Amino acid sequence: MWHTIGPVIEGQLSAEDRLAGVNALGIDEHVWRHADPPGTGVVTAITDHSRGADGWPRARLRDLVTGRTGTA
Repeated sequence: MWHTIGPVIEGQLSAEDRLAGVNALGIDEHVWRHADPPGTGVVTAITDHSRGADGWPRARLRDLVTGRTGTA
């Protein structure tokens, strides 16, 4: 699996209010490393697609979860 994430993402994921004001979510699966055995290096990303005051979607990363199963 992936080993480290950048400090900006770590800060976003640890913020207690990271879901405040979210009313539209995007969920997508990503394969971070294509050279490993199938099923490894896969994460599910959860993104805030709520619209800001200007009407444009925010498209901010809210969480990364290892795997792509229903449990994840």
